[in-house]
Amino acid sequence: MIPPNNSLFVGGDTVERMTATLLSALLSQRSPSKPTSQNLDYDIIIIGAGASGMFASGTTSMLGSKTLLLDLSNNNTNSNSNNTNNVGGDCTNYACVPSKAVRSEARMKKDFLSAQQHAALTVSKVKIRESPSAIVERNPNLDLMLISECEFVSPDQIQNSTTITLSSKKFLIATGASPIVPESIRIQASEYNLPVFTYRTVYQPTSDNSLWNLLAKKENSNIVIAGGGATALEIGQSLARLGKGKVKISMVAPDVLKDDKDISLRNAAIQILEFEGIELHLNKYLRDVLPDRSIRLSDGTILPPPDALIMCIGRNPNVQTLQLEKANVAYDDKTGILVKNSLRSKTNRRVFACGDCCSAVTGKHRTATQAAWTGYHAASNTIIPYLLRVGSKSFHRTVPRVIYTDPELVSVGLSQEDCERIYGLDGFDSIYVPENNTDRADMEYQERLTNGFVEIRATKIYGKILGFTGCGPSASELANEMSLAIVSDLTVRDIAKSLHSYPSHGYLMYRAALALTMSSPFGQLEALGPVGGVIANVGRFVSSVVSTMKKAKKSNRR
Repeated sequence: MIPPNNSLFVGGDTVERMTATLLSALLSQRSPSKPTSQNLDYDIIIIGAGASGMFASGTTSMLGSKTLLLDLSNNNTNSNSNNTNNVGGDCTNYACVPSKAVRSEARMKKDFLSAQQHAALTVSKVKIRESPSAIVERNPNLDLMLISECEFVSPDQIQNSTTITLSSKKFLIATGASPIVPESIRIQASEYNLPVFTYRTVYQPTSDNSLWNLLAKKENSNIVIAGGGATALEIGQSLARLGKGKVKISMVAPDVLKDDKDISLRNAAIQILEFEGIELHLNKYLRDVLPDRSIRLSDGTILPPPDALIMCIGRNPNVQTLQLEKANVAYDDKTGILVKNSLRSKTNRRVFACGDCCSAVTGKHRTATQAAWTGYHAASNTIIPYLLRVGSKSFHRTVPRVIYTDPELVSVGLSQEDCERIYGLDGFDSIYVPENNTDRADMEYQERLTNGFVEIRATKIYGKILGFTGCGPSASELANEMSLAIVSDLTVRDIAKSLHSYPSHGYLMYRAALALTMSSPFGQLEALGPVGGVIANVGRFVSSVVSTMKKAKKSNRR
């Protein structure tokens, strides 16, 4: 998750170099936010070298700020070895990278140890590209320090594990979030010798007690997964496939994908889990672990003693150990550091926060791409004058949500529920097109596990795309295209006018957009040619005015 060195400004183009020179001149003229009587060690100190912190440090160092990037070392030393650091954060070390490597092995019907080895090899390759020495070499204004811990000692100073106190004009906290294991469950499981795992210990096994070794050594295993979100779905499907029918998996959750608010997506997820033989216990949650290691659910159901319990019930921000009170930084244990729209702390102007540890990023929006986006904007907000960034959005509202099961599940933009709340039941158009009985599905029916689909939501008169939901082998690529359409204010007509290759997975989405376009008389007129297009645009304008007048009249009656 490292941005290319000086990717914003370096190049052979004269205009780019002129822009860089102008911006550097403007930044050199700005005065510090608060004059200090002491010499500061850095212009900015960034705490955390995950996706958010890496993009932030690349931005600040590129713009000429003397930057220190702090991250945790695995062996309580200041070693910069690739094997002793967490540079890259959860995405590189414990989540995005190893989980997709395991998914690849599961799709090829490999075994547990093969999946473990492939995941470890993949992570090591990525970490070479994200090595501390490579990061520092690419960014001449950047220092990287690996420590065992750090905490604030004052509003403008932090202290690391070697008791070195460092001062800075600004601080940017990018410490991410960690998986939740309720204290009561942790204590009970420890007392009754029930192994408890999270995605971190599932995807980064380091000892003989790892889940992978446990499953590989036992002929028939029993696993309980608590949670029904993206992480639970990905882990559950991969373990079911790698177990080849010898691993019983039970999933306990109040619901499946409850944060996505798309019934079609939820139904597809349930179909995937049931196809893999995963036993679902929905509308329930894990209450406690009994002395015989059996699991009691919220409705009193008792599950047989599992060999392992995997907790996938969410994540909480990593902010408790930073001594934020000493820096006068307000925070909440569940939502993180309380920030303004600029990602600046509400209580300390020196401090900014980004990624999963700040209150602007919650729930399903906690993704690596959102972390990188907020990292860049938080960093630029600490440096670039306000007038140059007016209108810039520090939090991206249109981030593709992808669940990397097989097939993939995606959503982007407004859900069906969101559209109904904002526009009313009849205030928008929606089309659902199943992939079943289409050419591509017929070609691949032997390898299809569930029926794919695409669903497009758009405004009624102009057809502006509001949201997209999909299920299919390459649904994540479709989500990228629809995300571009949404942020660019494109319409279903724009998608319909862009020919898609046949029989690609995107062809179904093209057909859906074409059907939604031709369902309107204005779309039919526009399809006739330029003259029809002009008439259609006039018609849309008149319809929009009439619709607005009707709404105003209806509102006045109330």
